[in-house]
Order: sequence, then C-alpha cells, then structure tokens
Amino acid sequence: MMAGGVATQGAAEHVSAYVVLADGAKSRLFKIAGTRSAPEIVELDAATTLDLKRFREEVTTDLAGRGDVRPADATWACEAVRVHLRVDLGV
Repeated sequence: MMAGGVATQGAAEHVSAYVVLADGAKSRLFKIAGTRSAPEIVELDAATTLDLKRFREEVTTDLAGRGDVRPADATWACEAVRVHLRVDLGV
C-alpha cells in the first residue's frame, strides 16, 4: 500500500487507499474507495505516475469531512485488491 486512510462517520468507515501489485514491467496500480464494508476498487491507467505525495493528498481529499482520518491497514487494503482480482476479474 502506497497511501491509505480511514475515516469514521457515524457507523460507517470510509476508506481511500492506493495499492501497487508489483510484478516488474507488469505492475498494476489500484485505488480503493468507498466504505470499508463495500469498497470500490478501480485499476488505474498503466501510465499513472507513482507520486506518493499526490496519493497522500488525494486520500486526504477523498476523506475530507468524514471524521478524523487515521492510517489504513495495509494488510486489509492488499487483501481487498487480492479478492477483487480473484473474484471480480478471475485472475
């Protein structure tokens, strides 16, 4: 996980995170957003520049107004991408 945060608003936990599946030239970048119980996972364009500062800023913007932001659990974020690849994409 390159960047990630969780904000709690009421009973819902909102997440925003960026995860890289490193495989040399075949590396893939995913954005996780939405609620922790039903996250949306989107694969970003292969030409996306890996800019940690930008990703951290986007996480902060994504979670603005949703409560105090704390770091996301990297294990959870990586597992969410694994499940997405296995279940949604059949990889």
